[in-house]
Amino acid sequence: MRVRLELYFLIVLTSLAFPSGAFNPYGVVTDGSRSEYDMHDGLADLIKVGGMGYERVDWDWRACQKEKGGAFDFSRYDKIVEADEARGVTVLPIVYGPPSWAYPAWQHLDGYAAFVRETVRRYGKRMPVIEIWNEQNIAGFWKNPNPTNYLALLKVAYKAAKEVDPSVRVALGGTAGWAHGFIRSLYAIGAKDYFDIVNVHPYCSEKPIWFTEIGWPTHEVDLTGPGNVLLAGLKTARPEKTSWNVIYAVCKPDGEKPDQSLAKGLLARLPPGSTVRVCAPKETCERLADGGWDAVVYPLDESYPADTLDAVVEFVRKGGTLIDLGGMPMWNPYRNLPDGSGRKFPHDGGRERFKRLRIGLDSWWLPGSELPRTDGNPMKVYATPVGLAAGVKQSPTGFPCGHFFTGKALGPNDRMVPLIAGTNPLNGKPAVAACTYLFDSDMKGRVVVCGIQKGSGGSAFPVSEHLQGVMFARAMGISFAEGVEAFFWYSLRAREIDRYYNEHHFGMVHANLVPKDGWLANKMFITQRPAGSANLGGEWRKDGIYFPQWKRPDGKVGGMIWTDRAAQGLNLAFDADDVAFHDTWGKPAPVYGTGRTRQVQVTGEPLYFTGARLLSCSW
Repeated sequence: MRVRLELYFLIVLTSLAFPSGAFNPYGVVTDGSRSEYDMHDGLADLIKVGGMGYERVDWDWRACQKEKGGAFDFSRYDKIVEADEARGVTVLPIVYGPPSWAYPAWQHLDGYAAFVRETVRRYGKRMPVIEIWNEQNIAGFWKNPNPTNYLALLKVAYKAAKEVDPSVRVALGGTAGWAHGFIRSLYAIGAKDYFDIVNVHPYCSEKPIWFTEIGWPTHEVDLTGPGNVLLAGLKTARPEKTSWNVIYAVCKPDGEKPDQSLAKGLLARLPPGSTVRVCAPKETCERLADGGWDAVVYPLDESYPADTLDAVVEFVRKGGTLIDLGGMPMWNPYRNLPDGSGRKFPHDGGRERFKRLRIGLDSWWLPGSELPRTDGNPMKVYATPVGLAAGVKQSPTGFPCGHFFTGKALGPNDRMVPLIAGTNPLNGKPAVAACTYLFDSDMKGRVVVCGIQKGSGGSAFPVSEHLQGVMFARAMGISFAEGVEAFFWYSLRAREIDRYYNEHHFGMVHANLVPKDGWLANKMFITQRPAGSANLGGEWRKDGIYFPQWKRPDGKVGGMIWTDRAAQGLNLAFDADDVAFHDTWGKPAPVYGTGRTRQVQVTGEPLYFTGARLLSCSW
């Protein structure tokens, strides 16, 4: 494996030379101190060849101190630090993972402070930044998240680190998501004096910002929902059909071409001979009007492309089938905006659209509901005999559900076929969690809905490996233009154990260490904007065009340009004649014109330019 990888890098990649002593702001997250420990040298090689300067790893207290008051043993971490150091890479430790006798850590502050103190004493300036905990704003990493308790831990860690070496920078633990409320609360109770770096952008922060965990997963879409509801719904909707022509109507702006790889997971579950087309709202409406389609699948979360509703209602009226398995169907409307972009809006009740599609919706928090309150304790439901016969896989312990469906909106001769259901403990009546509506009145089509959101499958919207690379480039361009000091990808290696689980597919290289497109895009960005580069001042986005620029340590000016709208031709004016263009992957890009004025086709995939500053762009 190692020989093959080294050959790959010799052929495809070039090594980067960084100015001596330059801060390298590019980093990546690994599991090198845990599940990937035995392959850490290979990961370190990848980080070096990729031009990145930091490896963010779990730095577990429990691995270093087995007994309360016992001696510290850092031998496991010594190997990681030494391997990285030999390759010019710096470790960013996530200092957490308390032993069982020190849980919760905020009640064992002396022990935690001793762990931080010993970490800084042992590694000193070899480890210039330490991060205090990880995602302390969510229960998965901090039971009962509480800013006050976290601040107590942060204070003792900050003081312990500075006592040993005042030059060590203390980073606030990276928060899960844009935790503005949590961070504002920390500021309000006096936390600002106890960290040097914040990991997400709070309001009114003058501290340096690091993004230490961001990424896009490339897992497959599991459109089975809980127990093959997709296939069971289709079988009960049209048992006579042997194949389906399906539109996957995604929430994307009309000007942005949808990623057709999203069709892969859906197509794998349809009968042989079926077809799937991923469409933005306008194309969905046009194709439904043209005919030849059997079903429309809405996104697997609670959003839906609102601009398609009229077309979908008419499609169902004439005999088509709508599939919406995202939990609360058609809840958060996504709309195209006048500027060509799009946006998801908070739910607006949805009563009218449910009525138009004959969906009877019920949940304990809706007015007039007869269901018991289930927040935090969802009702358990099971496959019905009809559901089992159609292919629903039974759960021995039941499916947890809080959203249910009724037949109250049905017309004459319409029917509701329950696929998964339970019993309402208040009145003994069925509580239907997934069903197929069969219409035979003024409407002739079918609607399949499921109120159970699959928790273990993670995000319903993966990206293709190609799009992962595009998003990598765009995210870094925007982040550094906004003044972010350091940027870490999550993660280096994809575990790829469960093909449907998003957490196993964030990596920029596969489990066997073969690079994805995300690796190549990251490499190209660092090649174009090497460590030591500095932002150029001035405007960097306008009218849906993004054009961040920088000055490199070699004195050259560089930049990138893309659009979040439909592809368009642009006239670019530079301040010098000699400008080179490359695409997201490093290939020379087609450009027209000579001298200081060039014409390019700008799309959602960034183009890099080097050698001159962009003064203006127009079409």
